[in-house]
Parts: sequence; structure tokens; C-alpha cells
Amino acid sequence: MQRQLDRAGFLATIGAAVLAVVALQEWLGHLGSEPRAYRWAAIAGLAMVGVALVLIVIWWIERARDITSDFGVAPYYIERVEDSEIDDFHSFCESILGEGVASKERMHQWQQKNPSILYVVLSEDRKRLGRKRKAVGFFSIFPVTKEACEALAQNQLKGTELGPQYIVSEGKKPSAIYIGGIGAKGRRAKQQTFGALVGQVAILERKTPLIFTRPITEIGRTRALEYGFSPVAAAGEEELGEMVYCRKSNPTKQRVRRAATATSAAENKPADLV
Repeated sequence: MQRQLDRAGFLATIGAAVLAVVALQEWLGHLGSEPRAYRWAAIAGLAMVGVALVLIVIWWIERARDITSDFGVAPYYIERVEDSEIDDFHSFCESILGEGVASKERMHQWQQKNPSILYVVLSEDRKRLGRKRKAVGFFSIFPVTKEACEALAQNQLKGTELGPQYIVSEGKKPSAIYIGGIGAKGRRAKQQTFGALVGQVAILERKTPLIFTRPITEIGRTRALEYGFSPVAAAGEEELGEMVYCRKSNPTKQRVRRAATATSAAENKPADLV
């Protein structure tokens, strides 16, 4: 936007200078000597001023969009991943998390059993005319069966081991929720992705208050503890990623906690890899 404003200022200055010269010549009575040359100079000056005005209008439109974003309409969007998008989604997850991402085949199985598991966070570029979206974050949430719930409660199941037999079909009530992988590129994208995850969990909590996750980083474990999770077994010498954490939420307390922390900065990979 600043570049557009600079161009507008430059063109307006040149145009004004040309018009000033024409006006001066007219005042001095020299315009009659070469009327055609001065006429075209005046037209060129007016054209430059017109282009400058157009650029200024474009700048104000773009600025209005940014002001709107600053007041809460952030240029980020959350979408469910379609089955046809799994290959690109898998590559994107690998670009953030590296090794440990579930296979494409496993992701296809998840998607076919329940299309509300995998989510991508998109950023919209509004710095020029037109809008372009690109993936900047992702997360996964699993509605799981009673069998999966029992296995998770005994620390016997990981996110990558969640086969379709452990997943509840869309529209059916799950026995528990399992928070899988989360990752993002960039500080603001991490904030938006983490906030989207919290919001989605809040929706699913209405169906079941029991939530599991398996932190694989220190910041992930800190996040889990901040949100009221605790280990399903007595803490020992387990390495990160070896212990399932669980929370049975209280709806009233969770609304207060989410209001206080949903906008806090999210570090990369606060939960189990998908």
C-alpha cells in the first residue's frame, strides 16, 4: 500500500508541475506561440493527476480492509480437509513437523470414516488487488469410541495408531475427544491455529467432556497443564510423547479459561503428531 501511495504522490507532483508550467505560460502570454505543444502538455498533466487519484483510491480501499482486519475480521480461515486434498495436506504437515506424521493412507482412512478430523488454517493475502489464500497451519481432533477411550485412559494408544475402528462417524456421539497434531508457520499463524483448535474443542465438548491428548514437547505439556489436563498414570521417567494426558471439563470453568487464554500465543507442535 505504501508503494502505491508513493507512486500516486510522484505522479501527482509531476502532473501538478506540468500544469503549473502551462498555467505560467498562459499567464505570460506565450501559449499562443505553440498552442498544440502546450495543449498536449496540459492533457499529460491531467492524465498523471488522474492516475494518481486512482492509486490513492486503491490505497484507501486496501487500507480499509486492513482496518477491518485489525478490528477482529482477521484474514485467516479454517477449513476441513477434503479427501482429494490429503496428498497436499500431508506434504504441508511434513514441512512443519518432519518425521512422525501419519501416512497418507492413514489420513485417507480417517477422512473416509469422519471428514471432521483434519483441519487446515489458511491465510489470505490482501496486500494487492485480488486475494490469494495459502496454508499456514493445521490441527486434528478425533471423536473416538469407547474402546479407544479405555485404551487412552490406560496410556496404550497413540494418535498415529488411531485406526478407523477407533473413530466415531460424523453425527454420532463420541465417548471422548482426542486432540492430535497441531502446527503452524509464523507467530500470528500459530496464534490463529491454536485459537481455532480451542474453538473446535469447545464445540465438541458439548457432546462429551472427556478429552485426551499426548504432548510431545515441553511447551505442549505446559499448554496441557494450563488447560487442566493431567497424566492418566502416575508420572515417572517417561519421555515426552510417552504419556497420555486427560481432562474432564467443567463447562462453566472452561468458558472462563478459554476467554482468558484463547488469544495467547501458540507455540509450534503443542500436542501429539498426527
